[in-house]
Amino acid sequence: MKFSNEYPEAPPKVFFTEQMFHPNIFSDGQVCLSILSYGGWNRDKPITMNAILVALQVFLLEPNPDDPVNVLASGLFKEKKIEYEAKVKAVIASMEDHSY
Repeated sequence: MKFSNEYPEAPPKVFFTEQMFHPNIFSDGQVCLSILSYGGWNRDKPITMNAILVALQVFLLEPNPDDPVNVLASGLFKEKKIEYEAKVKAVIASMEDHSY
């Protein structure tokens, strides 16, 4: 997460540093989640870090394939769920191969 000097009036930018295969994650890793957009961010009552993390957990498990930024992932999620899940598992397995 990156917080600008405008926080808490502006939402943080959330992105993954590893390759992700998800209908709502851009190729550069940026998360496309409505609560983190300027339109979805409540300046008077900013969303807590805990709420953001919970929303990200739900977001990862329950993509919004009807508003995709990754059309391939969205198509597989909607039409070929088994292939989508296999691709996600392959991406996760490739992360596990990295040593940190």
